[in-house]
Amino acid sequence: MTNKAEPSAPQECRTKTDDFNKKSQASLATASNKLTSSQIAKKIGIKTNVLIEQLIELNYIEEREEKYYLTVKGKQAGGESRTSPKFGLYFLWPDSFKPSN
Repeated sequence: MTNKAEPSAPQECRTKTDDFNKKSQASLATASNKLTSSQIAKKIGIKTNVLIEQLIELNYIEEREEKYYLTVKGKQAGGESRTSPKFGLYFLWPDSFKPSN
């Protein structure tokens, strides 16, 4: 009598790139339901650089000496700035954030 191995459950097929992208996004976001500026831009259907321009025009962030900073309005809207050794400075926003006057 031979032992037949039970077929294993199918495993998700992932690539190193998939794992990297998931880890990168997870490391940039926090557990408090915040999204990066690029994630917000994608969510509302615009390019990240267009969103950044809007955030400057609407006074959520400001540019000084070729760097971006959160304004009081940006902080009041729930924005946070972070620095990643790999990605540099980035902003987090509540997942419900929509820039407005």
